Amino acid sequence: MLKMSGDEQLETAGMSTMRSREQPCCILCGSAGQLLYEGVRDARFGVAGEWNVQRCSDPGCAMLWLSPMPIRDDIALAYRRYYTHQLVAPKSKVKRLYDAIRDAHNRSRYAYTTPKSTIGMTLLSALAYLHPGGPSELGRTVMYLPAFRGPARLLDVGCGSGDLLVQMQQLGWSVEGLDVDPLAVQVARSRGVPAHVGDLASRRYPEGQFDAVCMSHVLEHVHEPAELLLESHRILRAGGRLSLVTPNADSLGHQLFGRSWFALDPPRHLLIFNARTLEQMVKRAGFDLFHLTSTVYGARGIWLESRAIKKRGRAARGEKLGLVAHLGAVPFQLFERSMIKIGRNFGEELLLVATKN
Repeated sequence: MLKMSGDEQLETAGMSTMRSREQPCCILCGSAGQLLYEGVRDARFGVAGEWNVQRCSDPGCAMLWLSPMPIRDDIALAYRRYYTHQLVAPKSKVKRLYDAIRDAHNRSRYAYTTPKSTIGMTLLSALAYLHPGGPSELGRTVMYLPAFRGPARLLDVGCGSGDLLVQMQQLGWSVEGLDVDPLAVQVARSRGVPAHVGDLASRRYPEGQFDAVCMSHVLEHVHEPAELLLESHRILRAGGRLSLVTPNADSLGHQLFGRSWFALDPPRHLLIFNARTLEQMVKRAGFDLFHLTSTVYGARGIWLESRAIKKRGRAARGEKLGLVAHLGAVPFQLFERSMIKIGRNFGEELLLVATKN
């Protein structure tokens, strides 16, 4: 048993212990936190323990964070059963059709080279607009990055099982992935893409090494997001792009479900950003903001999982849910989509694309 000192406390994860420390102040502006939710549990993988969610007392900031917060050395205990450890399942006919629509749409919208244009390709691309998530959901699979002229290098920080790496390699990028989770990296490598175990700072890439750096649901997991963004800026070439997505604290799902909102995901999500805090942190790292919005990517899943947490205290985790639950998911996503169209920042994800000039 490890000894605790000061404000450390033990959180149990199976037979191991997870140490955590109080985090009384906002990491962005330094203001004191105010208790938003008390005693929130891990509804996804059942890591034992309870966490409090704090909100920054400065209304111009309103960052959310865990306090107590698991310490860096022990946070791996929260990922023992994480979804990125799963091998990729064979695709159904419906999934293959979805992939074909996605590929046709992304090649057209983001200017990637395409096979010889056909009526079929044009029709497939048009079907993207009939998807409940619309074009923005399909564009998520290329992290909203347009094709670069000539050879281009992409680094996926927090690559997980390699989904983005596989997709971008097929579109002509020279790809590389990083993840602190050895099991996730093992799955990514088995899919034929280069991936390494470790964090970005430890790799010590040369300056100006990449044309794009991507982070899909990474920033909310790290203790020092400002340092991660600074290093991302350093390794990008001039004109390179940072593309990241992260949960949106101002989303409709959070407003409806509160402490049952699936994206709170304690103890893995240490921080939850809103558009203001995300913009400030990225600009402090030296980036020029190119595009910042919220998207409806994953909104149907957020509805289903949050509803399950609210009703029974745990996420569905792939279980079959009743017809009533599914009937609410599509209207929820369509409503978010319509609100974004009129300028309301209600989407479940924040999307930020920034450039290094």
